[in-house]
Amino acid sequence: MAQLSMKLPCLNNMAQCLIRQKQYSRAIEMLDQVLQLDEKNAKATARKLNCLLELGHHDQAEKVLSYTANTIDSFNTSPTQDIQLLRQTLQSARKQIVDKRLEDKKFMQNVFKKSSLYEDKEDVKTPEELAKEDAER
Repeated sequence: MAQLSMKLPCLNNMAQCLIRQKQYSRAIEMLDQVLQLDEKNAKATARKLNCLLELGHHDQAEKVLSYTANTIDSFNTSPTQDIQLLRQTLQSARKQIVDKRLEDKKFMQNVFKKSSLYEDKEDVKTPEELAKEDAER
């Protein structure tokens, strides 16, 4: 038990150092170790969520967000300020994920808004027109 109480803060702090160096993938590895030992660690959960968003892994972030939002009341072993940080992170993550979805939706709408690939080309003829020209020759 004493080893666990020493290991969690060390891993969490190492992850924070990696985050400051923008090494998000490595930080996630550390945070996953923390969460394997204590799945209700609010600080590690908030940090992992931020790392996933920084890496652009919105789908994974959404899964963490969904799980955490449904179980946040059971995070009673974490200090109050960590739970407040987690709640703020969840709120921010929701906004980022919704914004990303809207951005993707607008992009796809613009892709399909163009009516035809051949509209720009005036010299493109239908098969019937080509057959008629061949017959006239």
